[in-house]
Amino acid sequence: MYVKVFLADDAEIMRKAIRTLLSTREDIAVIGEASDFRETIQKTAELHPDLIIFERSPCGPKSHHANRSQEFGKWREGPSD
Repeated sequence: MYVKVFLADDAEIMRKAIRTLLSTREDIAVIGEASDFRETIQKTAELHPDLIIFERSPCGPKSHHANRSQEFGKWREGPSD
């Protein structure tokens, strides 16, 4: 069993770096990527990831994650640095 992860960041280099880091884990599979919010919503509705890793927002929380067991669209603030 593995965790299905979706990456959302407008910087391709960041998505590639995170994908590379996560690829070292056998229990994690990156199932998709998006470069903007609209694309993220569309693709995650199709792919049903367990975890979504978002771009760091300068105005908001440092990280967000979504758990598929919760209602889609309700985000929780993730752990801080």
